[in-house]
Amino acid sequence: KSRSYLIHISFLFWDFAVFSYNNITHLIKFVYNIYAIISKSLFCQRSYMKDQFEQMLQKTMQLIAIDSVQAAPCDRSPFGKGVADCLDLVCNTAKEMGMQVHNEGGYYCTCDVGDGEPFGILGHIDVVPYDDDWSANPLGEIKDEYVFGRGILDDKGPMMCCLYAVNQLLQEGYKP
Repeated sequence: KSRSYLIHISFLFWDFAVFSYNNITHLIKFVYNIYAIISKSLFCQRSYMKDQFEQMLQKTMQLIAIDSVQAAPCDRSPFGKGVADCLDLVCNTAKEMGMQVHNEGGYYCTCDVGDGEPFGILGHIDVVPYDDDWSANPLGEIKDEYVFGRGILDDKGPMMCCLYAVNQLLQEGYKP
């Protein structure tokens, strides 16, 4: 008996995040692994990643470039303009992919596709404050095939990868 699922991706404000960077190759492997797990497939269509990698990387770098440290409340988010801008970017990206998007008062947003039993992917898009001790731009820089920036590994990068993995499933005809 087959089941239908609602794939539910939540982007939210979190009180804790760590500074990190990741090799582009590891970023690609992360997306392949997420895709393989979700689709229950041992083989991933690498042609999609070759075609879409630059777009995913560009969106990830846009997300990293937004300073999403908690700040004074604004009209779009109780956590400040940076968090609101991050939510807007991921909401717009998910809408472009055909997902149903709900921004819940700037506290979090959900990006849904399908109906049935929920299957959730949960992550955060805020970061902790940074100091001047960075050897690269903390708001995003690619140097020597490495991606540097606050949130590249925890958790802006992985969440953008999840969006693209779910989008790939949809493009292949997967109906959750």
